[in-house]
This record gives sequence, structure tokens and C-alpha cells, in this order.
Amino acid sequence: TLVWPPREPGGYTLIVDGAASASGDGLSIQPTGAVLHRPATPSVCPASGCGDDCDPPRG
Repeated sequence: TLVWPPREPGGYTLIVDGAASASGDGLSIQPTGAVLHRPATPSVCPASGCGDDCDPPRG
């Protein structure tokens, strides 16, 4: 799992799952799934019921 923090306060964190493989001095990651995630604001009731504000990437 790789994690990139939000670019700005209150933004989404990018979380990417994948399979890693080593070759020589390098490492490569083949992504298998990803999600943009951030804590939900107290006034928001997310549809998922998980208590967070997730936005699966499209494309």
C-alpha cells in the first residue's frame, strides 16, 4: 500500500494498493486499486456509513 498525503488541508489522501516486484536496484508497483479518502466533516453523513468521505478514482 502506498499513501500520498493531501495537497492542501482538508484535501483527499490518495491510497493505492498494488503488487510490488524488485528488479536489480529498482522496485516497481503494479496498482490493483486506489481510493481518495478524507475524514468526513461532522455535518456530513456518508452514504457508505463508514464515517469517512471516500471518492474512488474513475477511469
